[in-house]
Amino acid sequence: MKVFGISGMNCSGCATKVRNALEAEPTVSVKIVDLARGTVTFDADSKLTLTFLNQLLKNTKYTVTRNISI
Repeated sequence: MKVFGISGMNCSGCATKVRNALEAEPTVSVKIVDLARGTVTFDADSKLTLTFLNQLLKNTKYTVTRNISI
């Protein structure tokens, strides 16, 4: 599991847009979009980077800010 911070989310519609944009990539399976914490948790290929995830979100107003996986 990977956990990343997402900036710009402030409603349930935002969380849905983030989920849909990330799941457009077949190797990403979103488990939780936590609006209160501003995070997304997902199973994914270990090669995913902030740059790649931000490419998936490029047509949205959201940005992956940091990897906070433990």
